[in-house]
Amino acid sequence: MDATAMGADGLRGARQLLTGLGLGGWMLVAGAGALPAAAEGFGRWETSLDQCQLEHRGADGHRQSGEPSCRSLRLDQTIEGLLSARFLANGQELVFAGSLATGQRPMRCNNDGLCKPEWPTQLIVQTVAHAALDNRGLPVSMPRARVAKGQCTIQKHQIQCQAQAGDGEEWRASS
Repeated sequence: MDATAMGADGLRGARQLLTGLGLGGWMLVAGAGALPAAAEGFGRWETSLDQCQLEHRGADGHRQSGEPSCRSLRLDQTIEGLLSARFLANGQELVFAGSLATGQRPMRCNNDGLCKPEWPTQLIVQTVAHAALDNRGLPVSMPRARVAKGQCTIQKHQIQCQAQAGDGEEWRASS
């Protein structure tokens, strides 16, 4: 069913439902690795990063882990208007997920699920997830997802994301 058939209220409701599922559900859908062949409008874009830093501070303001350098960034678009920015580092991943800011255009995706971002893009972050990875890049446990408020500014050669949970826990990623 397309957006015109659903109507604006139906599309808004679908977005709220997916956002309400939290990032754990997003990660299962977006991280599954298999995209339908005819999924025009949905898919991913990935790039390697020369410089990238991840930061995580607990509610008390202390660093929760070291600040690893990430090696790649993947943008996943599971429904038009919803986007996740996934930073992959050795031993962990950090994902910021939410909806595009008003006036922002979704990624253009082909039938094979390969997308091209619209530069610049601003993402209103609603959920953050962190997962530990094994040496093959597979999660060693369920990702820890939190409802958070923040934003990502995604430009062609620079990305900055930050989000904070209600208790003060904070995440940042920049390249």
